[in-house]
Amino acid sequence: MDSVLTIGDVISGGHEGEHAALRGWLHHIRTGGGILFLQLRDGTGMIQCTLKKDSVDAKEFEQLAAIPVESTIEISGVVRKDSRAPGGYEIAGDKVTVLYQAEGDFPIARGKPELSHGPDFLLDKRHLDIRSHRLLTIMRIRARLIDELRKWLTEHGYLEVQMPILVNAAVEGGSTL
Repeated sequence: MDSVLTIGDVISGGHEGEHAALRGWLHHIRTGGGILFLQLRDGTGMIQCTLKKDSVDAKEFEQLAAIPVESTIEISGVVRKDSRAPGGYEIAGDKVTVLYQAEGDFPIARGKPELSHGPDFLLDKRHLDIRSHRLLTIMRIRARLIDELRKWLTEHGYLEVQMPILVNAAVEGGSTL
């Protein structure tokens, strides 16, 4: 049985040559020269996975080539170092399992969505937009900054307090605030 790793585990190194399984969301897919190039994303990063046409059944290869982005998949294969791959590592896949197939009409253009769509559109589709590499990077930077600020304040004797928020809101009758 393959060890199930996170993408962060693979990218951090130490697993080269191991046969492992990764689970995540299909971020991008392209075909070239009888090879499927799958970009897989999880909460720890993104990695390129390759699947050769002759390593699986031809019908299965064609079905995999048509999987919509944001589908949840598991890919098993050998971890190998490749300087051309994003993150410096890739998975030479030998088995892909579709755990959940997404709908085929992902509304946000890949690449630079802020140039393809206006801010109102992206805010309406925020649950999908936060999956982009740009926004994930921003969220990681913000989380790290907040963590460091919190540490500094704690080290200097400050106390963090969460105050209750009182809001004027209408209730059922409207007269009993």
